[in-house]
Amino acid sequence: MVVGASVQVAVYRAVYTEVNARLQTAAMGLGGPLTFLEKEEGEKFDATIQSQIRRPWELWKQRVMPGK
Repeated sequence: MVVGASVQVAVYRAVYTEVNARLQTAAMGLGGPLTFLEKEEGEKFDATIQSQIRRPWELWKQRVMPGK
């Protein structure tokens, strides 16, 4: 389950949760150590993403509602 302060944030997180899961699975298959973000790094990243969600949201809307 993913949540967000808005539908746009929740959709963004849902899309990238799936993408990141595929990437993490591939990385784990390589057998090396994985380095995960610290809590503070994740919070900073989330703050940065908040200002960039509009662009992919508009793209996704066009894909599901062409011509609008």
